[in-house]
Amino acid sequence: YMQKLYRRVGMWWFDMLEGWYYDDELMAGVKSVVDVSKTVESLPSTSNSEVAVFVSSDSMYYVNKMSRANDGFICDQRLGLAHMGAPYDIFSTTDLTKVNAEKYKMIYFVNAFTLSDENRDYINNVLKKDGRTIVFAGPCDYIGDDGMSIERMEKMTGMKHEKADGPENLI
Repeated sequence: YMQKLYRRVGMWWFDMLEGWYYDDELMAGVKSVVDVSKTVESLPSTSNSEVAVFVSSDSMYYVNKMSRANDGFICDQRLGLAHMGAPYDIFSTTDLTKVNAEKYKMIYFVNAFTLSDENRDYINNVLKKDGRTIVFAGPCDYIGDDGMSIERMEKMTGMKHEKADGPENLI
């Protein structure tokens, strides 16, 4: 709730098909939360985060939901981020060029398996400057309109990559 206030984002409480919140004490608590939100929303708030974390919803479409790979790339990152000790902001890669990402010292892409041309250009021409650290978890920019490309991934990371031998579902 405090992050909701600080980050100026919405909050949604799912009522599990009605009835779960039909309790006077619980609703009094919800009213208190709403009242605090109204009081705090007029106060100035800016982020002092030095790390930007970007999650790609487009990349999720390329991962079989039964593999649980998205759990590892996205959900399981939260504990490590919390232990990192540096404040961070989380964004969608669809907003990459709209966020003042240049203010961050580190940019962490948790699942940038595919990148739009606009995002690829922004990363290469804006973010990879000024001593900023760019971190990609997993195969970054591997999937494009022309299929899968290790060369595209190498160009993005500046590192040599090699496809491993093994069962297709592991590769």
